[in-house]
Amino acid sequence: MAAGLKQPLSAAVIALNFIFAAAANAQNAAAPSAMETPADASRKSYQNPASAGPFELLALRLPELFQRFGPPVAVYAARGEYDWQDDVVFEYPGVNFYLYKDQVWQVSLTKAFGLSCGDPEKAVTLVFKNAVLNGKDIFTVTFNEFPWPAELRINIIKGKVDALYLYKVNY
Repeated sequence: MAAGLKQPLSAAVIALNFIFAAAANAQNAAAPSAMETPADASRKSYQNPASAGPFELLALRLPELFQRFGPPVAVYAARGEYDWQDDVVFEYPGVNFYLYKDQVWQVSLTKAFGLSCGDPEKAVTLVFKNAVLNGKDIFTVTFNEFPWPAELRINIIKGKVDALYLYKVNY
């Protein structure tokens, strides 16, 4: 291994090993039992994560993520400004899961809370009366009614909602 490699790469390798093991377990769990016919097994399908409640997604650990949604469409690293901000991201249709160790700490959504990417900026203040404008391009909404504090960050580009990020504040 090259001497210049940093910890985030090794963390990504460990995460990928865990991903493949969890995916295999989820696939084995979805395999037909001796009592099922192949037709029964083919009817089993994974849930679409975009149809789940956004806060429900934040509480997931890796084994449950795979059991409910199957293997991701793609896996990639999201680089932060600092090394400690690097994330492993699991991409699913409509939802990306950002992981810390074995738990989801942030999700990016294309649609949630009555907002969708592409909506006009004005929709944010119509949906969330308590939205706070941070700078000129980011709104935040704080949710304190859960076991952990959460925030919704709404990125605006050219007057339209560009991204929705729901995350645990305590990570």
